[in-house]
Amino acid sequence: MPLPNIPLPAFPNVPALPGVPQLLRAPGAVVNNAFSVALTQDAASVIGLLLQNVAPTWGIYDASGFVPIFLGLTDTTLGLSSSREFRISDATVELGGFVSYNRVAVPRNCTVRTATGGPLYKRQALLLLLDSYIESTTLFTVVQPEGSIKNLNIVKYDYGRAQMHGAGMLDVDIRLEEVRQSGAVAFSNTASPGSAAPVNGGAVQPQAPTQAQGAGIMGGVN
Repeated sequence: MPLPNIPLPAFPNVPALPGVPQLLRAPGAVVNNAFSVALTQDAASVIGLLLQNVAPTWGIYDASGFVPIFLGLTDTTLGLSSSREFRISDATVELGGFVSYNRVAVPRNCTVRTATGGPLYKRQALLLLLDSYIESTTLFTVVQPEGSIKNLNIVKYDYGRAQMHGAGMLDVDIRLEEVRQSGAVAFSNTASPGSAAPVNGGAVQPQAPTQAQGAGIMGGVN
């Protein structure tokens, strides 16, 4: 049984994507592809464009979640871990038993591992910035593809260097802890004046008692 003749197309129908060599296309053909310009660049530029388009956003940002706090000071994020925990309060009872009476949340913890190299002043600037943050009450946001974690404060950091990475590369572990802010409760217009919230009127200067107050004091002594 003879095979049918399959005509070959004059011009290949291949999209212009990274890795596809330059091909002869039909005259007047318009290639609407964001990567068509990248085909004329070298391999490093193509890889950089791909990473920029598909790489997720990681790291520690300011409270708004839009500005990275270590911009230009870290080279990459090596790892990110987060933990959330609840604890159950219990008390012992007779006959060797126990009873649970409460369940509370503990602050959430996040650890971000980053790496930084380059010149000495860059590493010094990163450590100085960490020192200023760890002594402050500034809140940050940890950004990851699955969702951001807000209201975190830096409570600990440590760093080291390994022989396999070289003496000029620092691996920095930054630990953050969740902070929950609550406003002060104030009671006003209460049924009993003694139940109203105390009001700080500032420093009060001592004054001499009036004649009626002095008489009352002397009367109480007697």
